[in-house]
Amino acid sequence: MKKLRIAFYTDSYLPALDGVVNYVIKTRQELERRGHEVKIFTSGNKDTAALAEEDPSVVVFTGISFRRYRQYTIAVKPHFQREVSEFAPHIIHSHTPFSMGLLAVRARNFTGAKLVSTYHTNVFSDNLLSDYLSSNSVVFGVSKAILHRYLRWLYRKSDRVLAATQYILRILAREGIKNTSLVPVGTDVKHVGKIITKIESRRRLGLPAKDRIIEYLGRIGAEKNIGFLVRAGKKLESAGFSTVIAGSGPELHTYINLSKRMGLNNTRFPGFVTEEAKKYYYSSADVFCNPSLFETQSLVDVEAMSYGVPILVPKGSAQAEFLWRGKCGEAYKPESVKDFVGKALKMAKNPQDYRPRYVAKEFSVKNTTDVLLEAYSSVLEGNH
Repeated sequence: MKKLRIAFYTDSYLPALDGVVNYVIKTRQELERRGHEVKIFTSGNKDTAALAEEDPSVVVFTGISFRRYRQYTIAVKPHFQREVSEFAPHIIHSHTPFSMGLLAVRARNFTGAKLVSTYHTNVFSDNLLSDYLSSNSVVFGVSKAILHRYLRWLYRKSDRVLAATQYILRILAREGIKNTSLVPVGTDVKHVGKIITKIESRRRLGLPAKDRIIEYLGRIGAEKNIGFLVRAGKKLESAGFSTVIAGSGPELHTYINLSKRMGLNNTRFPGFVTEEAKKYYYSSADVFCNPSLFETQSLVDVEAMSYGVPILVPKGSAQAEFLWRGKCGEAYKPESVKDFVGKALKMAKNPQDYRPRYVAKEFSVKNTTDVLLEAYSSVLEGNH
């Protein structure tokens, strides 16, 4: 394959940390390792701009931050024509449907590059939209209709829309978006096989050595359905579990307060977790659960599996497709605390029945970049 020039467009970038940022960084590194050239176009604040001064392959446009989600910005001074024209990309790859996604469409129009978009966030989900749009039913209905119309227009402008799971491919098809390909999202799993014992991890983190531990690690937002884990707290405690809900976000104190009101004794909120500390959190767990019902795949599941932790996922969700790849966990009926706790107990009692590392290897950034390059090649050759 010829060496490509690829422009990534994203609304979030360092110092923000989320699944999209992780994927953009890891995929860029893998593409560059193979000899391709990648330039990142992102909106951001002064902290992002400061990082970009050290990296000439990052172009930052001034952005306005969301009040509750300070790490996300909307570009307001998109002076990008000169930079992207000089770069002359073969592929413009959009990782957002919002401000930078719209700019990616404009950049495609005057560069002649092919436009590829990854559907990272399930913005067609009513559950997600209800957390961000007005609670007034009329306003919500009108806002949803306008947003859906815009999204369909935007994605139909793409030469190819990439989805990480069959679940998302079905949603896109339902919305009339047919120019799609299945391209899983990957991350760095090079540490697979490097064992950190539970005893050592729990000692470092001050977690109980003998309890069963069920864990979530990620952003604490309403759309992540963390309230379900908290509401299951009493039954989890009765089954001998400690619950660790690690990470930061706008709803952190909401769930801490809910935990206090419920009188939970074994639910912990350690807050923001550094990249270095992640390995200890993952290695300390018996069961990992991301209870979100709107995920397009879930990189934190891959990270947990790479440390040998089986995953407990909502039935019928995008995450449940991990179970198709091998015996890496169990699926529970969404919002059924009884089924959830029963499956968690089954997993904690029988760890030898699960092979999560085997499944995690399939989602190495090396493997997913192979599939991504196949999609790029298909688009450049004009295949549909």
